[in-house]
Amino acid sequence: MLLHANDGALEAIRDAGGIVRSVGGGLEIEFQRRGKAMGDEALGQVALLGELVLSLNLRGTRTTDEGLRHLSGLSNLGRLHLERTGISDGGMAHLVGLTGLESICREM
Repeated sequence: MLLHANDGALEAIRDAGGIVRSVGGGLEIEFQRRGKAMGDEALGQVALLGELVLSLNLRGTRTTDEGLRHLSGLSNLGRLHLERTGISDGGMAHLVGLTGLESICREM
C-alpha cells in the first residue's frame, strides 16, 4: 500500500465494504461488490485520501447527490462509476472542478 495513504481512512473504507487496490502510483476504490449498504458517510473517508484516488466505483451503493460533495478534492480522479445510485443531474454539479475526470459511467 502507498506510504502516504491515511490508514484510518483505508480501514473505514474497508469496514464500509470497500476494496482498495494500489494502481499506477495511486488508489482504485470499489464499493460495488460488497458495499451495498455503503452510503454518503464513506465518501468522507475517501476524500481524506485526496490526490491518491485515481478511480472510484460506487455502483449499486446508496450514494446521493449530497455525498458527491466529498469528491470535489479528488484532483487526480480519472474514472468514476455511478450506475444504480441515487445521483441526479443536480449532484453532477459537484464534479465540475474535477478536470482530470476522463470517464463517468452513470445510468439514468
